[in-house]
Amino acid sequence: MNAAVKRARSLLLLGAAAFSGCAAWNAHGVAVRPPRKLRVAILPITQDFKLSKLSSIETIPKGLDPSTTSQEEQKKMAEKAMAADLIWLRRSLGERFSRTYAYEVVPDSEALTALQREGLSPESALWELKPAKMKSLAQRMKADVILKSRLDGYGKLKSLWLAGVMTADYAENGVTGFAVAAASGNPWAGIGTGVLETVLDTVKWIGALWFTNRLFVPVILKGELVSGADGRGLASNMETEMSFEIFGHDKAFDKYPLEQRKLKQVRLKAVAEKAIDDMAVYFDGQALKNEGGFEEPPRS
Repeated sequence: MNAAVKRARSLLLLGAAAFSGCAAWNAHGVAVRPPRKLRVAILPITQDFKLSKLSSIETIPKGLDPSTTSQEEQKKMAEKAMAADLIWLRRSLGERFSRTYAYEVVPDSEALTALQREGLSPESALWELKPAKMKSLAQRMKADVILKSRLDGYGKLKSLWLAGVMTADYAENGVTGFAVAAASGNPWAGIGTGVLETVLDTVKWIGALWFTNRLFVPVILKGELVSGADGRGLASNMETEMSFEIFGHDKAFDKYPLEQRKLKQVRLKAVAEKAIDDMAVYFDGQALKNEGGFEEPPRS
């Protein structure tokens, strides 16, 4: 990788780091003063992908032939199962945040009532809400902070995610080809290098996507903590978890009976629980850093 590409990537990483851990929450009207806990409202999770068949998130029972079900019926079954999982994911987030050092959770009934009074619903594009709307919601919920979250992958990675990764690689291949052409004085050598690298990257990423979706049931959960005082972002986090049960024992599956561990819906829940736990620990740590106390909170 040449120096220009390295510099560009470094700047992107620095920008991401700066956004993911804002330094002073009190500048956004949020004061961390233990033992008083911050009151956090957890919004319904935004689903950022489409499902067309139930087998994407559940193991189809033996004896049930999907070919006898129309595509429209399969889509409805998948959407119904996904809606139930989104409710479970949000409740799991709330339960886990209730066991953190820094937060107490606004009850579901209060949060959902506030959404309704603001003309919103769990199906609204809550991830895209503007600061003024977030501030208004927080006032109705009497929340110090709001957690909004987005599910970017659940059982499989999005094609758009792959397209983004591949586009970055293709851009780098173009830079490499240009460098080869400049160094050798032969433009065809640069074109050949760029084309070869692009073909190899395409095969690599498409193969990796197929392998990951079939074996690792990935879960990608993104969260952003927002100030209730001004509606602005305080910290963001993205958790990408996968199942490694195929390589041996995975502790995430300990609470599930052996006969259930091959079911996709069980594997997804186990992986999602890891993502939720890591996200709660991360945001707990961010609150404590803004108190000026510990670097990492104790896991509860």
